[in-house]
Amino acid sequence: MNDKTGVANARQARMHEHTMSEGVEWKREQTTTQTEQDNFSRTVIMASILHYMTLLLCAVALSEGCSCRPTSPPAQEICIADFGIKGKVLLKHQPQITDTAYPSGLVTYRVKVLKTFKGSAKVNGFVNVTTPATDNLCGVKLEPNETYVLVGRKHLQIGLCDWHKPWKHDMEKQIQDAQKKCD
Repeated sequence: MNDKTGVANARQARMHEHTMSEGVEWKREQTTTQTEQDNFSRTVIMASILHYMTLLLCAVALSEGCSCRPTSPPAQEICIADFGIKGKVLLKHQPQITDTAYPSGLVTYRVKVLKTFKGSAKVNGFVNVTTPATDNLCGVKLEPNETYVLVGRKHLQIGLCDWHKPWKHDMEKQIQDAQKKCD
């Protein structure tokens, strides 16, 4: 009986050892699976963070499409400008924008010159003033039948960074005072 008991104990020990070996193997597989899940979770989180950072940077880039130097007093704006006029906007010609993601082109305003402060525009003459088509490209929106002071550079082009204001009666003296400071 002792031999039977010894054989039975040895058999039980081998089964226990085999079972333990399978358990260790199962735990190793379970640990590997948990590690893979943790790595996958980290990858998903990092991809999400990267996605949101990209969106944030795009939003910042779009919002910073047009940035200007700090606004100068009218005297300095007139002194550094190539032209300065008081003019009434008669017509607006808007180009057709086919690619709304990347609009381009110039809006042209037909303006009757009522007074010239600087440059060669003739009083009672007509000029075409251009500006980029969209405000994120520094374009200016002027209203037809309104009178403005338009001060800008380069062949009657204006942008958000140039001085453009609806005309007010007290502006003429302000502009004349500014012109005296240029000399």
